[in-house]
Parts: sequence; structure tokens; C-alpha cells
Amino acid sequence: MPDTLHAASIRKRKPGHPATRPPCTLPDGYHQQDLFTFLHRLDVPYDNNFGERQIRPAVILRKNSQCNHSQKGAATQAVLMSVYQTLKLRGLNPLNTIVYALRTYTETGQLPPLPTGNTARG
Repeated sequence: MPDTLHAASIRKRKPGHPATRPPCTLPDGYHQQDLFTFLHRLDVPYDNNFGERQIRPAVILRKNSQCNHSQKGAATQAVLMSVYQTLKLRGLNPLNTIVYALRTYTETGQLPPLPTGNTARG
């Protein structure tokens, strides 16, 4: 009897309501076994807080500059923020490193290799 009542209540809900949708399945190409790595390895976090904190400065910059006005501007911002965050994660001063790279490029016509540094997480 409870199953019948539940089925009847689902039919009364509007289309698109979460209870009326079919169960979620992952499309081909997704590595379903990798989704639950955190269950088997204690060094893998169960959340995405680290990743979310890493993209936050780019999101705030985009918001404060009233969005990117073109695809090219969005791509440029993505590259610059990626380089900036990589340098910061490696324990380097992003501004000094970028200025050095630009000076080297203007003097030699080649960018210097990306410097290594201490990789720190968190």
C-alpha cells in the first residue's frame, strides 16, 4: 500500500520535479570508479573545497570587472589566472615572476621556463 501511495503522489507532481526524474546514470566516457576514490584513499578529500578556493579569485575578478566582454578576453583571463595560481601554489611571487618573464621575453624573444618552487596545498 505505501508504494501505491508514493507512486500516486509522484504522478501528481509537476514534470521536472526531482522525484519524477529517472535515476541518474553517467554518460559513456566517465570514469565512475574514479568518483569514489576518496573511499579507498585517505589522502584524497571527499569534497572539492580546495578546487573551489583556487578559482574564487578569478570569479571575484570577473565579477568586479563586470564580466568578460568577449571570448578572447575570457580566454586571456583564464590563462593569466592559471599562471598566477600556479606560481602562487609553487610558493613564488606571481607578480615578480611574470615581470621577469616579460622582461626576458622582450630582451631575448623567448619566455623563460616556468620556475619550480615549493608545492603547498591548502
